[in-house]
Amino acid sequence: MSEKSYLHHICLCVSNLRQSEVFYEGFLGLRKQYEFIVTEEQAQILFNIPAECQFISFECPDGGGLEIFTAVDAMPTSSPGSHFCLAVTNREALLERLRMANVEIRELAREDKKVVFIADPDDNLIELKEMET
Repeated sequence: MSEKSYLHHICLCVSNLRQSEVFYEGFLGLRKQYEFIVTEEQAQILFNIPAECQFISFECPDGGGLEIFTAVDAMPTSSPGSHFCLAVTNREALLERLRMANVEIRELAREDKKVVFIADPDDNLIELKEMET
């Protein structure tokens, strides 16, 4: 098999585009690339959502990306356990800033490491791993 795959981006549905933009850009340091709109007709064909969708695309510092979107009056529900993982530098400093902002943090000690999840403003889960140097 000669084909190769890599994760290009993840897309999450959010209830408030601007609030989530502040969270992902301000707290997590993702770089906003651009915004775009998918018409109601296009959203119906692509996502089975009967509403216009507004998107913001972010670039992660070391590749890959995140898109967030909102679809007024047509919000799909998230699945428990669904999440994505970000590798971050200085996880403890980031967690302290998130605590000060009252962001939900879930921590669990497992063997010799700590597993950490945070929740965005719409309760989408993000796992935070310390970036290995």
